[in-house]
Amino acid sequence: MAGGKLLTSDGRRVVLLSGGEVRTQQWEVLLMPDGTVSLRNVGGGGYLGYEGEPRADLPVVGRPEPVGWELRAGGEPGGYHVVVPRPGELALGVSELLVYPPRGALRPLMAGDGGQAWVFTLRE
Repeated sequence: MAGGKLLTSDGRRVVLLSGGEVRTQQWEVLLMPDGTVSLRNVGGGGYLGYEGEPRADLPVVGRPEPVGWELRAGGEPGGYHVVVPRPGELALGVSELLVYPPRGALRPLMAGDGGQAWVFTLRE
């Protein structure tokens, strides 16, 4: 993500930290049968997701089962918006709650907002 924050999961919470255990900041992008992708945390094994019907400001959490997302190019070069594949144009963003560490939340998609784009780096 622009600004150097890394998406981190402790198995349940999804937070943004610039430091921390490397494995909790590594995510596998897996293709789902319906054409969406799921994001699995390498360290904790959980999947990036949410509970209930998607809506703005809903927390993004670790889930035991895969959740489908769309990846859309945007923001800085190599950046992608992680978008809920339903009408409403919600994307993975940063919660507006003033807490530390900042938390992931569903936010209205702003395609030109580099702060809402995530950069994936291939690891071998």
